[in-house]
Amino acid sequence: MRAALDGAARPSVTLAGPEGEPRVVIEVDVKGSHVLLRGPAKQESYLFQRTDGTSGVVLVGPNGAHRGEIKLTKEGVVDVTLFDRDGKPVTEFVVPKP
Repeated sequence: MRAALDGAARPSVTLAGPEGEPRVVIEVDVKGSHVLLRGPAKQESYLFQRTDGTSGVVLVGPNGAHRGEIKLTKEGVVDVTLFDRDGKPVTEFVVPKP
């Protein structure tokens, strides 16, 4: 486990697996805060809350390309995007604010 502050005093906590590679990163940066979960190869998932009020979840496949994301804006708009294996958007659903 590693806890740190960057040059602007923003915190991060990193949890490593048995092989020493980071597996979970909880971090506050200039864009907001996020929780990153790393799997085998380049596979990742992360949950984020941006400083502009947007929150969401991103799923990244084993080749490092985005496969899906769900975002909720501060105005209440939901945006769901699905991507092909190369990270190109193939389907998007937008649910307007209530």
